[in-house]
Amino acid sequence: VTIGALVTKAVALRQRDPSAALRLAQQAIEIEAEHLVMPAFRVIAGDLVALVRADQHPEDSARILGSGRGLRDRLGFAGLWWASELHEEACLATQSRGIDFDATYEQGKELAASEVRRLVLATYEGSSV
Repeated sequence: VTIGALVTKAVALRQRDPSAALRLAQQAIEIEAEHLVMPAFRVIAGDLVALVRADQHPEDSARILGSGRGLRDRLGFAGLWWASELHEEACLATQSRGIDFDATYEQGKELAASEVRRLVLATYEGSSV
């Protein structure tokens, strides 16, 4: 429940207070890493980080977005309906950065959960992996 609440609040704050949204997303990812639960919320938190950091880290953002799609495909779930708009928004923001989005997105689909967490947290902190 805590992870879901953090991610839901982060998504709600994404336009009004991106810094606060990123902090909440980071907290959710750290909690999820300790307990290995709620992969849907890891995906949403990753989408949020990808959106906010798309201008500074477009390749990492594309990998994060692809990893979320890969996880959804492997686990056979579509995700939460209210998060699909965030995913599309993050994809558009990242695509506009002039990278080979499709190839980088596909690379992200192959990442393991531990690699995704490391990438999301590094991108949150402002460093590229």
